[in-house]
Amino acid sequence: MNIKKESQVDLAIFTPTLEGGVGRVIVNLAKELSYQGYKIEIVTLFVKKEIAIPSEVSVVSLGETRTFKSLPKLIRYLRERKPDRLLSAIYHANLVALWAHMFLRSRSFLAISEHITLSHALQQEPFFLRIILRLLIRLFYPFADVIITVSEGAAQDLRERGIDPKKIRVIYNLVVTRDLFIDAQADIDHLWFRNKKLPIILGVGRLTEQKDFITLLKAFSVLQRRFPCRLVIIGEGKERERLALMAQELHLTNKIAFLGFIPNPYPYFKRADLFVLSSSWEGLPTVLIEAIALGVPVVSTDCESGPREILEHTKWGKLVPVGNQKKMAEAMEEMLQSHSKSLDKSRLDRFSSEGVLKNYISILFSCK
Repeated sequence: MNIKKESQVDLAIFTPTLEGGVGRVIVNLAKELSYQGYKIEIVTLFVKKEIAIPSEVSVVSLGETRTFKSLPKLIRYLRERKPDRLLSAIYHANLVALWAHMFLRSRSFLAISEHITLSHALQQEPFFLRIILRLLIRLFYPFADVIITVSEGAAQDLRERGIDPKKIRVIYNLVVTRDLFIDAQADIDHLWFRNKKLPIILGVGRLTEQKDFITLLKAFSVLQRRFPCRLVIIGEGKERERLALMAQELHLTNKIAFLGFIPNPYPYFKRADLFVLSSSWEGLPTVLIEAIALGVPVVSTDCESGPREILEHTKWGKLVPVGNQKKMAEAMEEMLQSHSKSLDKSRLDRFSSEGVLKNYISILFSCK
C-alpha cells in the first residue's frame, strides 16, 4: 500500500472495487467534487489495469482482494492521511469503515452508502454469513453519521430492517455528465454496428445471477421467431460460460455477441436500437439512466429497486415482470417497432452533476 504524503484530504471514499456501475458512479462523484475544489481520494482494494482512471481522480490501492481483510490497511490509511470526511460504499466496506472509525475513535464525519437493495444482496450470501451480516448491520450501521441510499426503494428496504429513518438520506447516482456524451462519440470497430443490417439489442452488466441475462437470452430467442434482430452483451462474470452454452442450445450463436468488459461502452449505447435491463434486483441501475440519456429506447424488469423510479412508472420505457421471458419478448418487439417516446432531458437533472453534487455537498460538507 502506497500512501502519499500530500495536502489534507477533504473526503476519502472507500469502495471495494471501481468496476461496474458503482465504480463509475464513485469515479464520477470524485471527479466532479474535485472540480468544486475539494481534495478527494478514492481508497479501494486494488485497481485493475483495464480500468481507466481520470487524471483528476486520486486513487489509493490497499493491495487486498477481500474487503474484511483490508481493515488493518484502512486503519493505517485513516491514521496517516486523517481525512476530514469518510464515505464508504457497499455493505462489506461500510462495516469495515465503521470498525476502522471506531477503532481510531475518530471524530471525523462518517457517511456510509448502499447502492443496492440490501435485503436482495444479502440473500446471495451463504446462509451463516447472511445471518452474521444482518446482525452486524443492525448493530453497527447506527454509528454512522448518515446513511445514503441511491433510491427510495433502497431506503425503504433499510427502514424495514430497523435502521433509524432519521439517518437515511436518498441521493440519486451521479450518472449524466459531460464526459458521458463525449465518450459516446467514439468509433466502434464491430461489423454489426459498422454495417447495420438488423436492429441491435444491447445488454450491459456483470454476467452474474443478479443481472439475469438468462431471461434476456430466452426472451431474445422468442423474439427471433417473429422479429429478426441481434443481441450484444457487454460485461464479464462467472456466468459467461453458462450464457454462451445457452446461446448454442438456443441456436443463437451467430445472432448474439458477447463482447466482454469494455472500458467505454457508451458508443454501443448510442448506436443500439434498444437497451434491455433484465436484472432480478438493483439499487439504482446506472446503465438504465445512461441508456435513456443517450437516447436509446429501453425495456426493464420492474425489479427492486430503481427502474420504476427512473422510468417514472412507464413514462420513459417499458417495465416487465422479473424473470418473465414472454412479457420481455413482447415489450422488446413493441419498442423496436414503435420506438420510445421522446424524453424531456430535464427529467434527467435528478442524475446530473448540479443536483447530485448539491445534495452530497449539503450532507458531507455542511455538517460538523
